[in-house]
Amino acid sequence: MHRFLRSFPILLFIFVVGLSGCNPAGITPQATPLSANDLADSTITASGTVIPAQYQWVGFESGGTLRELLVATGDTVSPGQILARLDETILRAAVTQAKAALIRARNIRNELEELPKEDSRAAAVAAVASAEANLDRLERSGARQIEIDAAKAQLESARASLKALEEGASRAQITQADADVEAAQAALEQAEAALRSATLQAPFGGQVVEIAPKVGDVLAPGQPIILLADLSKMQVETTDLSEVDVAQIAIGDDVLVTFDALEGITVRGKVVKIALKAAPGVNVTYPVTIELENPPQSLRWGMTAFIKIQP
Repeated sequence: MHRFLRSFPILLFIFVVGLSGCNPAGITPQATPLSANDLADSTITASGTVIPAQYQWVGFESGGTLRELLVATGDTVSPGQILARLDETILRAAVTQAKAALIRARNIRNELEELPKEDSRAAAVAAVASAEANLDRLERSGARQIEIDAAKAQLESARASLKALEEGASRAQITQADADVEAAQAALEQAEAALRSATLQAPFGGQVVEIAPKVGDVLAPGQPIILLADLSKMQVETTDLSEVDVAQIAIGDDVLVTFDALEGITVRGKVVKIALKAAPGVNVTYPVTIELENPPQSLRWGMTAFIKIQP
C-alpha cells in the first residue's frame, strides 16, 4: 500500500501530460501574433530622387536664328505665354512668295474657264486673214522660199490661235490648273505654319528651370531650348528597386519617405505608377513613381529620398 502511494504522483503526471497532447475535435489552435521584426520583414525599401510631376524641354518646330528670349531662369509662366522668338525675315518672305504663287495659279485657272471674248475672236480671225493675204502676195511676187515658209508658219500659228479660242480650254488643262491651285494653297499653309512656329509658347504653367541657348544662336528644328517644370506638385521616383521587390508592389500601396537633406521630416505617399520595363543599366531595376501627400516647401528637384513601401 505504501508502495502504491509513493507511485501515485508519477502516474498522475503522466495522465495530465497525455491529456494535454490531445486536440479535441472542433477546437482550432490560436495563431501566434507577429512580432515587430516579422512586420518589418514585409516592408520594401528603396532609394529615389525627387522630381516634378510635370516637366518638359520645349523647343521650336522649325530651325532658325534665336532673335529674342522673353523669359529668364526662375520666371513663372502661364499656359500659352510666349517664351522666345526666332528671326522671321526669311519666313515672312516665304509667306509673301507663296501668296503670290497662289494668286498666279488662281488667275490661270480663271482664264482657262472663261469663254473666248468676241473681240478676241475677231482679232484672231483678222490675224488669219492677214496671214493668208501675206502668203498669197509673196507667192505671186516670186519671193524667196524662206520668206514663203515663214509666211506659212505665221498662217498656221494664226489658224491655231483661232481654233483654240473657238474650242476653249480642254478638260485636261482645267484639271491641271486645279491641281496647281491646290499645290499653291498647300505651300502657303506650310509657309504660314513655319512662321507661326517661330514663336515658342509655354505648353503648360510652371517655372523656367533652365535655358540652353543664347540670343543669336542658330537652332536646329526640335532642339531643346527651355526646361519648363511645374514645381508645385513634386513626386519621388525610385532608382534602385529590384525586379524581386517590384513584383510585390501594386498601385495604391502606402509609402513613407524621408530625405537626406531634410532631417526629421517624414512624408506619406502612395504608389501611382510602376514602370512596364526595366531602366537602362547593368542592374535590373524598375522605376516606381510615388505621389507625396503635403510635401514640405523646402523640397527641391533632384534631392535624394529614402523610401519604405508597405505592399
